[in-house]
Amino acid sequence: MMRAFAMSVCLLALACDKGKPTEKQLESKRAPADAAMATTEDCDKLLAHLVRLEFATSTAAATTEAMRAEIEKQATAVIEAKFDEFMQSCAAMPRARAQCALAAPNLDAVTKCDDEPVHNR
Repeated sequence: MMRAFAMSVCLLALACDKGKPTEKQLESKRAPADAAMATTEDCDKLLAHLVRLEFATSTAAATTEAMRAEIEKQATAVIEAKFDEFMQSCAAMPRARAQCALAAPNLDAVTKCDDEPVHNR
């Protein structure tokens, strides 16, 4: 399960660096040509979406409230652990690619967002 999430993050990530820039900092570093890049809001939503997709099977298989709570705890831990790295990577991603991944109903569909024709529609 974690391998698929890591694979999704790697497929979407273009660069890795530490630090959590604000939307204003990201915007101030962008040239006009970069306006089509993913925003901080896009990236926040995308990380949460990827984690939800990664944990969907486990969540569906959970038979007790305790199991669902543990899965939610693990999902939150993944988001916290990957947040800084993912936000930096995502900021370098075309917005169309991020939006494609946000609309993806499963991880297989997310990987298709890497195909140029799909995310440039």
